[in-house]
Amino acid sequence: MAADAKSIDGLVEAIADAVVARLQAKRPNQRLFSVKEAAEYLGRTPAAVRNLIGRRLLPSVRQDGRVYLDRQDLDRIIQLHKA
Repeated sequence: MAADAKSIDGLVEAIADAVVARLQAKRPNQRLFSVKEAAEYLGRTPAAVRNLIGRRLLPSVRQDGRVYLDRQDLDRIIQLHKA
C-alpha cells in the first residue's frame, strides 16, 4: 500500500511539473501575473490566490488599480509547500 502512495505522489509531482512547464512555455519571460494567471500557475482558484494575498502570505504588486503577482513569489509558495 505504501508503494502505491509513493507512486501516486510521484505521478502528482510529474503532472504539477508538466503544468508549470507548459505555463512557462506560453510566456517564458513573463515576470508579473494577473490573479487569474497566478491561479493557473499555482493550480489554485483565483479566490484562493486572493485569500493568500489578503492574509499577506503572498505579496502583490498594485499598479493602475490592478493586482499583479511576481513569478518569484509564486515559485517561493510552491517551494514552501513541497512535502
